[in-house]
Order: sequence, then structure tokens, then C-alpha cells
Amino acid sequence: MIYAVGDIHGELALLEKMLDEIRNDASDVGARDAEIVFVGDYVDRGPDSKGVIERLMKPVEGFVVTCLFGNHEQLFLDFLHEEDPDHSIMYLRKNAGGSETLMSYEVDMVKLERAVNHREPYAEFLKDIPTGHIDWMEQLPYSYETEDYYFVHAGILPGVRLNDQVPYDQIWIRNEFLEDPRDHGKLIVHGHTPVRGGEILHNRINVDAGACYFGTLQAVVLDGGGPRFLSVSA
Repeated sequence: MIYAVGDIHGELALLEKMLDEIRNDASDVGARDAEIVFVGDYVDRGPDSKGVIERLMKPVEGFVVTCLFGNHEQLFLDFLHEEDPDHSIMYLRKNAGGSETLMSYEVDMVKLERAVNHREPYAEFLKDIPTGHIDWMEQLPYSYETEDYYFVHAGILPGVRLNDQVPYDQIWIRNEFLEDPRDHGKLIVHGHTPVRGGEILHNRINVDAGACYFGTLQAVVLDGGGPRFLSVSA
């Protein structure tokens, strides 16, 4: 049995609720050797990205846990490492949600934003972000697969073998994948594109219910029968 959880985006309270929901569901059905797969985007937009990372770095008793890499982990790491002025300004804008992530780490945003806007070095303001969090994000895999399912953050490039997918498509692709009706060899389980209530289609399952937009975190349960959703709300 596998529980695949959608984009969390700093919503620690929803993550804790979902873990409780998963534990209860697994207990109700008598599941053994259950897995939890998180499909990426743990940071940005929500209020407690730091808390989400800290929780995901800990084991979930009774479950095998796999955390995948999302595009917002990439955006965060690029901000921390590259100090590219254009990227940095973009990351701090509301749509990207980087400011919320940095505030969760108690970064001095006044000084940081002044440095970014003046295109000055800003690494000194980020020194208190734990290197363990950075190392954890950097080692996350882009995909995970079983005999029947292929788990990934955004999707795949249609027409390309699963073994030949490249990281950029796996964390960024959208319409080219979402609008393709073909069978991909395995059922693709993904997030990245928020949809109220999620989606279950013949070739893909979207588990991103828009935690940071609609206040709902969702997981799909894959237990050998038809897929079903678990949902928790703020």
C-alpha cells in the first residue's frame, strides 16, 4: 500500500494532520509495510517551510518514506547558492513565495531585501539556515517507481521512456504532459499543478489539491483496488 502526498508548501499543520490521517487509514485497513511518497514542493508560500523540512527529515514510524525533489526546492537552492540578481528578486516575489520560506528561518528580511534589490551579496544573511536542511534537499531523488506507478513532482515528457526522463521536465513540465492522453507505460502520480479535489485519469493521478491556495492537502491511496483520496483541511 502506498500513500502519495501532494505539494505541502510550508503548511506544517496540514502535514501533521495528513500524517495522522494516513496512520488512521492504515490502521483501519490493517495495512502492513505501507509506504508514503511525498511528491515535492515542501517549501515556499506557506508559513513554516522550516518546520515542514524538519518533520520530513524525521522517520514516520511504521512506514517507509520517500521524499521527491520539486521545483520549489530547486528555486530555494538556487537562491541560496547562486546569488543571481534576477533570480533572487523573482524568488522573493509573492508568487514564488520565497520570502515566507526565509522568514520561517528567521532571516532578517529588511537587510536581505535591501541587499537583493541593490544587487549586493547576501550570503551573510543566510548563515543560520541549517546546512543539514540544504544537504537533505540536495540529495532528494527526482522520481520513484514501482511495478505499476511512476511518482514524480511535475510529470514526464510524453513519448520519452521513463528511464530517459530528465530533471527539468520532471520538476517543471506542465501542459505538454497534462494534455497528453497517451498511456505512459505506468500510471504517473504527480503534483505541481493545483486542482481542487485532485484528478484521477487513465494515465495519471494529480495529488496537488492546492494546500497553500485552497487550504487542502491531499493524498492518494494505492492499495491494489481503485485509487482513493484522503484529504485534510486547515
